[in-house]
Amino acid sequence: MNGQPRKETQRDPVEEIDKIHESVRARATQLEALTQRFTELSRKHGELDARTASLSGTVRSVGARTESLESRLDEVRSDLDRVTGDVAGLLEQYARDQAVLTARFELSRVTEEWRETFGGRRRIRDLARRLVRRVTPESVRQGSIDTADIDRSVREHLLQDPGFWLAHAMIAVSARLAGNDEFERVAARQAQELAPGRTPLFLALVAAKSGDHARAGDRMEEYLREADPDRLGGDFLAVLDATAAMELGERAHTRVRAALERWAADAAGLHAASGAGGGRWRARLEGLPTPPGDAYAPFDRACAQWSELRRGLELADVTQATLAHLRKEFPPRAAEPEATGHRTPYAEAAVDRLIDHMDPDEAAMHAAMGRWNYYIAHDADEEAARREHDRLLDADADVMDVATLLDHAVFRPSLIALGDDARRLVLGTVLDGIRTTAEELAQRSRRLRPRTVTVTIEGWSAELPADLAVPVDERGLAEELTAELRTRAETEAGAVRPRQPRRIGGVMGGAAALVLALFLLDGALVWLGMVLGVAAVVWGLLDIARVPAERRRALAAGTARSARAQQELGLVLDRRIRFFADWDSRLALRAALRDWSPGSR
Repeated sequence: MNGQPRKETQRDPVEEIDKIHESVRARATQLEALTQRFTELSRKHGELDARTASLSGTVRSVGARTESLESRLDEVRSDLDRVTGDVAGLLEQYARDQAVLTARFELSRVTEEWRETFGGRRRIRDLARRLVRRVTPESVRQGSIDTADIDRSVREHLLQDPGFWLAHAMIAVSARLAGNDEFERVAARQAQELAPGRTPLFLALVAAKSGDHARAGDRMEEYLREADPDRLGGDFLAVLDATAAMELGERAHTRVRAALERWAADAAGLHAASGAGGGRWRARLEGLPTPPGDAYAPFDRACAQWSELRRGLELADVTQATLAHLRKEFPPRAAEPEATGHRTPYAEAAVDRLIDHMDPDEAAMHAAMGRWNYYIAHDADEEAARREHDRLLDADADVMDVATLLDHAVFRPSLIALGDDARRLVLGTVLDGIRTTAEELAQRSRRLRPRTVTVTIEGWSAELPADLAVPVDERGLAEELTAELRTRAETEAGAVRPRQPRRIGGVMGGAAALVLALFLLDGALVWLGMVLGVAAVVWGLLDIARVPAERRRALAAGTARSARAQQELGLVLDRRIRFFADWDSRLALRAALRDWSPGSR
């Protein structure tokens, strides 16, 4: 069976064609269905395009409305912020108004309390001013002052305010004017217990106004015993002016001057005990001279000891600067102040200060009233009110120690409210100390002055005497300087030597290049070798001309340097004479400072 050929299956062509037609019909049916599906999808696509276009328009409309809404929201938000700010401002202003209203209430309460407690003191102060104005030697002799009215008014006040010192002091003045010495002592003692520092000063000033300078001097001594030299206020400055103008008489003048001298000595002792040394006026006097600047150039540049010399000159200048300052601040005057019982402007100003001076409890309440007033004036701005209050307190705080008083009166008069007579009185208590300090600084200046000074110019140095009486051989110094610089220039010129390696190397190298070019090279290389050889020979031979040229330049530079040095030497010698002459002239003013006097008491 394996060897027989297999019979092929015979297919009918008609059946095959039918199958093909049937397949074509099936495909056509499928194509028709697909066509219908495509048509349906196309229609739906068109509908979707239309809906998409509609939706796009809707979206654009919504977007425009959204932008409009956002713009309106921004406007609303801005309006809301503005309204919020206005509301916050109104709330803040309301709070300030409430605070101001509260402050007004507190101010009214404190003011009413002050009036109830201290309001009557204003009448006593006005009465005291009128009394002081009317007290004169003539009114005391004539008895024209009605002491009964004074007693009656003051006693009515004392029933309500027995702790007011001025009322008791007024009773003491009235009793003295009436001749009742015992009652005067009792009233004065009561006032003294209430105001130990102010009572004797008030009584002294009133006594001086009445012409009783002896009593004024005794009361002034009591006042000075109670005064604190570490806390001297405006009252003491006014008294100092009155005393220096001789408005309180010779005895008060003597008491005040003695107290100032005692306080000044105590302040100087404390200054020395602190370890500062050299006297309490040293720092002030050393600050008076003006720095020399470039007045002595080029001596300062050439001198090796310039820092010590400058310090010595500044110390020597202290005497001149001190004398110039004293002559400027305390010029001569026509006449000395004379004692008088009629015209007492300084004494009246001092009394006014005492009368207006408040006791601590009254001052505390008055300060509280001031703080509330500032608080209201600044619309409840507490910080601004505090700054204003502190500024006015600082302006009124004229308390100082005696050392500051002495310093300001003599050296810084713009910082203290003192008249010319008072400043002269202060100067008289410290002038000896100023002179002593100036003399000590002058002696120190003399110790700093060397016997010789060393000057250096262009590396050449020489010693010159500091004493101008010792002659200086200027020509010899110039010749020595010239010789030194000439020797240095010749040495520099002689140091220029021929460079044998250059000469030998250049000539030999050039000759070798020429031989090589002529015998071993050809073409363009021959010319190149010849050019290089000639250049090498010329380079080597040029060293022969270099040596004399550099030597001539070295000698010329030495000559120019010598000319500059000679000019510099002349200036140094001239400025040296000026410098030590100024030093001597300023030290010579020590006698003038010792003999100078302000011409005041």
